[in-house]
Amino acid sequence: METLQQAYECACQEQDAEGAAELARKIRNKLLDSTDKEMSLDRLGLDTSSATKFIASLANIFSGAWAKYRQELRDITEQEGFPFHITFPTPPDSTEEP
Repeated sequence: METLQQAYECACQEQDAEGAAELARKIRNKLLDSTDKEMSLDRLGLDTSSATKFIASLANIFSGAWAKYRQELRDITEQEGFPFHITFPTPPDSTEEP
């Protein structure tokens, strides 16, 4: 990851828009990959005691902190300064609810 970040910074300094965009997407994809474990079914703590509670648990998954973080990662290419001036979102604390 550090190598990718250094290459991204170099591309930004050189004003290489195509290279910076490609590297930003690679960084984003690695960050997304690293969150997959947070969204796996066995970690989500689904309440299966009733259909209503199960559905409520599922709804929380798609609106929880990790889901929001993942969407923020996907939206990086929509940031006004992309590809040279982007802000990567901060992941939620791994102890937070999904």
